[in-house]
Amino acid sequence: MKKSELRNIIKESIKELMTEQTPVTAVSGASSSNSCCQMSVRNCSNGYHSGGLFYHKVNGVCPQKGDVIQITGGVSSSYPLLNVPSFVMGVQSTNSGCSSFPRTYINLPANTPCSKCCNWTSGFGGPSGACYNNCSSTSAGSCNPAAWSNHANWTSTFTNTVSIHNNPCNFLNGKITQWTAALQGTGGGNYQNMLNCKLDTANQLHTSNNC
Repeated sequence: MKKSELRNIIKESIKELMTEQTPVTAVSGASSSNSCCQMSVRNCSNGYHSGGLFYHKVNGVCPQKGDVIQITGGVSSSYPLLNVPSFVMGVQSTNSGCSSFPRTYINLPANTPCSKCCNWTSGFGGPSGACYNNCSSTSAGSCNPAAWSNHANWTSTFTNTVSIHNNPCNFLNGKITQWTAALQGTGGGNYQNMLNCKLDTANQLHTSNNC
């Protein structure tokens, strides 16, 4: 056997040995376990919809349709669903392996103000679940969001105002007193409905801020 042939055989043997000993590296963010949920989620305020993405389970459990969550990571800072109240429109899988860069989230109270949840009329079989059920529950009276064309915009603006207020509880107490007094003088109609909706949102925020 020629020396050149022997060298080639030795080289090939070394390559095969190195290949066998090289560890397999998992894809970043991927998992073969069933530790993720696949969900479609919508922003409570502006309606931005993200469908079929993967989220790490919280305490081993996935949210249900209509639950309110807040996405906390796994996305860029410009992502329209990051760090804002959002609701689960649909759950495609509760027993998934995580894809690359799965999102993380926290569960929010069912009474978290969520205008898009209340105005949700289609998609994944229509509205249901804790968030939507809370829309029909009002301590102020009968609020019909569909009868007030500016309901969603007002709710979003008022919620943001409360979130940046130095003393949200005092602010909400004042608004609840103001709108309760104004409600006594109404005889019904659109204005009464608007006041009921405002009081409903104020009372929900009063609870969520632990006032």
